[in-house]
Amino acid sequence: MANIFVTSASGNIGKPLIPLLLESSSIKNIILPTTNPSRLTGQLPKDDRISVLEGSIQDPAWVEEAFIKHRIDTVFLNLTGTDELFTTCNIFSSIIRSKCVKHLIYLSACGDLMPESVFDERFGGLIPGHVLVKTAVEQLLR
Repeated sequence: MANIFVTSASGNIGKPLIPLLLESSSIKNIILPTTNPSRLTGQLPKDDRISVLEGSIQDPAWVEEAFIKHRIDTVFLNLTGTDELFTTCNIFSSIIRSKCVKHLIYLSACGDLMPESVFDERFGGLIPGHVLVKTAVEQLLR
C-alpha cells in the first residue's frame, strides 16, 4: 500500500484510521476527498503524506481522475447515508476504469447480514435502509 484514498475521513471510522495508517512507513500518500476542506483539515494530524482533495465522491469522473492523478492503489471505502448505494457503485466503476487500484477495503458496520435474514424474524421486520444498502453492496463485491 503506497497511495491510499480514504472516504469519510472525518467520521467515526475514518478519524481513528488516519493516525493508524500514518504509523506505516510503507504509506507514501493518503488522499482524503471532501467537499469541505477547511473543516476536514482542522481535524487531521500534521503529516506531509496527507493531502485533502476538494471534490465530490458522488462524481465518478472526478473520482477516476483522482485515482489516476494520485496513482491510488488502495481505497478505504467507508460510506453511510441516503446516496450510499449510488456512490459506492460509482466508486466501483471508477476503480475498474482507472486500472490503478489494486486493493479495496470496504468497511461495513452491518455485521453478518445475509439477504435472506432481511425477511426472517431475526430483526422483527425492521431493517434500517443503510443496513440494506450494505447487504446489496456486499453482494456486488462477491
